[in-house]
Amino acid sequence: MPPERKVNHEETKAKLMLHTEHDIDLSDLLLTSFRRTLVERGGVDAISSVQRMFRIIDDDGNKRLDADELQTGLQDYGLRMKKGDIKLLIDAINGDTRSGLGYVKFDDFLKALRGGDMSKNRMEMVQQAFSKLDKTGDGIVDWEDLKDAYNADHHPDVKKGVKTKKEALMSWLAIFEGSQKDGKITREEFIQYYKNLSASIDDDSYFELMIRNSWHIAGGVGQAAGTANLRVLAVFRDGSRKVVTVEDDMGVSRHDHRGIKSLLVKQGYANIVKVRTL
Repeated sequence: MPPERKVNHEETKAKLMLHTEHDIDLSDLLLTSFRRTLVERGGVDAISSVQRMFRIIDDDGNKRLDADELQTGLQDYGLRMKKGDIKLLIDAINGDTRSGLGYVKFDDFLKALRGGDMSKNRMEMVQQAFSKLDKTGDGIVDWEDLKDAYNADHHPDVKKGVKTKKEALMSWLAIFEGSQKDGKITREEFIQYYKNLSASIDDDSYFELMIRNSWHIAGGVGQAAGTANLRVLAVFRDGSRKVVTVEDDMGVSRHDHRGIKSLLVKQGYANIVKVRTL
């Protein structure tokens, strides 16, 4: 773990003093600085790591964080903040209507760390990804949805004989689960995972590309154009040829030409004689 980092809000205050003629929101500036510090320390998984840590700290289960709990948790994470700055942070999260309350609700704290909700476009990409995973269409992703879509034969632990293929996939599944580990991902848990991840990614095109390539969602424009889907050269009965993208290629072997042809037929391509993977 990187060395402790001290959050210096004196610099933030100094910047405000230099720009008093502008309408600057101190709360937004403080939260932006705090989020940046967390991401710099913990990387793309920073928000999720903090979430897990504070769930453990909340011993009484009241889903509130007071100044002492917040200070202790951040100290454990490696961020040292003065009690006065902690109180400023709490007030910034609570807003003017609840200033001086002395604690922050856990959900409000996480929402503030994420910088609010995902944009409409990001949410739509995440929804597409979940729908693609949810093969049975019941709103829950579990072993039944994964067993035919993913090949765990090459997982290091499977190759070593440490885990079965099912155990390897279930371990992967657990990454997206919330506090309740039951071997199932709900749509809400999946969205929550990507809300946390989204907070550390500024570029919308990169976020879309990440989703498309992770879940093999074809399409996208420019820098957001997906590159993970299988592309094949299709030879048609009239002798013509065309390079096409297999849209629903998750779990399909590049050597399964019959299966690929069937998928292309579903995409609207007729009279295919053979395909060759590129």
